[in-house]
Amino acid sequence: MQDRRTARRYGMTLPVKLDGNQTLPAPDTAGHTRDISTHGLYFTAESAPQPGTMVSLTLSLPPALTGGEGVLVEVLARILRVEPAGVRADGRVGVAAKIVQYDILRATEARPN
Repeated sequence: MQDRRTARRYGMTLPVKLDGNQTLPAPDTAGHTRDISTHGLYFTAESAPQPGTMVSLTLSLPPALTGGEGVLVEVLARILRVEPAGVRADGRVGVAAKIVQYDILRATEARPN
């Protein structure tokens, strides 16, 4: 099978907050990225919406990575696939999402939810 990725992936474990509004059993779900690129990301969480759903994600970049202060990346993404909880040893679902749009903010400029 040929790899169709067009952007380099970076293996990074970053905190991610998934705001699924009405699409998740819990209004806000926390998770962690496994890898990320300029076009998409893969993360794990307790639950996820169905493929095709648009979601808002907030990624937290630590000061050590940004060279000083914390940075938040607000992302609008489309869920591409969801791997069921039974596939992963930790019982969490794996989620692949395509980044549609993103906005980079200092942690102090974060928009209220």
